[in-house]
Amino acid sequence: MFFLDHYVLMGHFAGKGIPDPDYHLRDNGGFQVDLGADLSRDIFLDSLCLYAGALVALDRIRGMDESWQTPAGFIAGFTAIYRFLGLDGIYYRGQGHTFLYGDPFYQLNQYTRLDVYFVPIRSGKVNVKFDMGFHFARGQLDYSQQVLVTVSLP
Repeated sequence: MFFLDHYVLMGHFAGKGIPDPDYHLRDNGGFQVDLGADLSRDIFLDSLCLYAGALVALDRIRGMDESWQTPAGFIAGFTAIYRFLGLDGIYYRGQGHTFLYGDPFYQLNQYTRLDVYFVPIRSGKVNVKFDMGFHFARGQLDYSQQVLVTVSLP
């Protein structure tokens, strides 16, 4: 019922083959550690998971930064699925992050996202998901759409 989840992202951006005094090596990444609860077996939904934890970024430009930049914050979320419909929610509050390959909304001190999705095809080999994401930041609403097709090869 309870779980510990984690994610790690790390990138090392080396220089060019030809030395350039205006270009510096960069190390960038971060990690997220969550404690959660899977409440799926206790309710009518197909799936319900809740989690909360910490999100920490790691960033250093060699030769420019004296030490690692390590902004951190609180992150919480949920996933709820019933048949072919789902909701994913995320709330973040803390210091702004610099993820070179990540959602730019995490540069803000506070961010909320709600994804509403429909999965019309779900089989062992093929999944199709239509997703509408709503982003709440700085008193404004933004949105994004995704169509995800996943095919499992033997």
